[in-house]
Amino acid sequence: MHERFRTHLKTGESHQMPANQAVEGILRALRFDPQLYAVFEIWDKETKTLVRGCEATAIQGSRLVVTVPSAAHRQELMYSKERILSRVNQAMGRRVITDIQFEFSKGGN
Repeated sequence: MHERFRTHLKTGESHQMPANQAVEGILRALRFDPQLYAVFEIWDKETKTLVRGCEATAIQGSRLVVTVPSAAHRQELMYSKERILSRVNQAMGRRVITDIQFEFSKGGN
């Protein structure tokens, strides 16, 4: 899965570019979609009244990964999973997240 990056520069040559252009190139190479960052904000908004201590930590493909401190927290979120998925996708304006994966945080049950 690792791709080889070529700098297109010969030994001894240098090239300067604006920092934003360099960052955009790196994010593009990592296939990072900055619009997906909003999913984390939506998660926080939708779940802050449900349970505390749960955190969306990653997006793997179309799956949102959430850490939970205990089985009780996981169970509580399982009841609201479909509603949360619906609200996240509605706020994004398209079906971005198809599943939520719950993982226990370190020290969890």
